[in-house]
Amino acid sequence: AAEQERLRLEAEAAEKEHWRLKAAEQERLRLETEAVRKEQQRLEAEAAEEERLRSEAEAAEQQRLKAEATEKERLRLEAAEQERLRLEAEAAEKEHWRLKAAEQERLRLETEAVRKEQQRLEAEAAEEERLRSEAEAAEQQRLKAEATEKERLRLEAAEQER
Repeated sequence: AAEQERLRLEAEAAEKEHWRLKAAEQERLRLETEAVRKEQQRLEAEAAEEERLRSEAEAAEQQRLKAEATEKERLRLEAAEQERLRLEAEAAEKEHWRLKAAEQERLRLETEAVRKEQQRLEAEAAEEERLRSEAEAAEQQRLKAEATEKERLRLEAAEQER
């Protein structure tokens, strides 16, 4: 009975540890996901600020060009600047989408890695539970065999005595 109680307490402790580790891992995954989300927000805010500063610089440059050129020259410069801005905006747009796609791929890969790690941990926990159950069953079998052997010897001794 003491052995049974010891085994029960051991199994209980192992189960508690298993759930504590699982909860800690889930918290780690939650924090990782939160960090990824915050990083994405930070990158978007950074891109918006860069766009604002670029627009302000472009506006200031346009003002300078208008003030120093004649009307004809200003019109020619304006047309050339519009084309430059169009090409620059086109290039910036392409770069924006390239960076966005790269970031989304990075996030997809990170999410996939987190998912695989979670699956690995769950499989590991299931394997630990299987091994614990097998060990417990083997111990039960050993104790049963031991008790049977003691009973056989007791009966044999009683038979001898009789």
